[in-house]
Amino acid sequence: LSVVQSSERSANTSTSPNSGAKSPSPKSQCSSASQPNATSDSTPAHVSTVRIANETPRRKWARLETFVNGPCNGVASMAAGTIFSGPAHANPLFLHGPPGVGKTHLLEGIYSAARRGGRIKRAVFLSAEQFTNYYLAALKGTGLPSFRHRYRDVDLLLIDDVQFFVGKRSTMAELQHTIDTLLRDGRRIV
Repeated sequence: LSVVQSSERSANTSTSPNSGAKSPSPKSQCSSASQPNATSDSTPAHVSTVRIANETPRRKWARLETFVNGPCNGVASMAAGTIFSGPAHANPLFLHGPPGVGKTHLLEGIYSAARRGGRIKRAVFLSAEQFTNYYLAALKGTGLPSFRHRYRDVDLLLIDDVQFFVGKRSTMAELQHTIDTLLRDGRRIV
C-alpha cells in the first residue's frame, strides 16, 4: 500500500516557479495576519493580551470526505475508508509515501471518523516523536505500566511520522510490544 502526505513542516518562504525569488508562503501570510497587534487603537502598547485556556480554539481535524484523491494515493484512500468495515479488515494499515501526498490527512480523517462514528470507544492519535517523548518520560519517572496502559488499552492507535523511530531501538522495541498486544486483542493500528 502506498499513500502519501506527511505533515507539512515547510519553511516560511517558497520559491516562485517563474522568478526564482523567495516570497512568503500563503501559510506565513495567514499566520502574520492573525497575530494580535499590540499597538492597535483598542489595545495600548504596554498591555499584553492573554488568551485564556478555555478560549483556545479547538483543533480542526482533517476529514476523509475532504481528501483529494489522485493517482498516487487512491489505493491508500480506499484502504483508509474501509478500516471500519469489519473486524480488523485492514489491520494494521501502514501508509507510506513521499511528503505532501496525504498520509497525515488520511490519519486525521480516520481519527475524526472514529470519534464521530461512535464505533470506536477509545482512539489515540499522536506523532512518533510524542510516543518517544512519553516513553522516555515513563522510563525516567512516571512508570512504564501507566504508559503501556495508555497505549495498549485503546481500540484504535494512530501514529504519524513513523520515520522518527529510526535509530531509537528501545522505543521501537516498546512500540513492537504495543503493536503485538493490540493485534492480539483485535484492536486497530494505523
